[in-house]
Amino acid sequence: MQSRDDIVLACNRSARRLLRMSEVAIGRSIMSVIGRVLDENGAPLPNSMRPSMRAL
Repeated sequence: MQSRDDIVLACNRSARRLLRMSEVAIGRSIMSVIGRVLDENGAPLPNSMRPSMRAL
């Protein structure tokens, strides 16, 4: 779960495994936890276009 200001509020074990994150991600910015996101063509996705940012 992520807040509107991109802070990780909670993360279950399955999500941590899929995203290769540790529990220390909670309380940190999602931008620092998952630094690089790629689009379907393999190009870097701007932060404003990240799915979580668009949804919130």
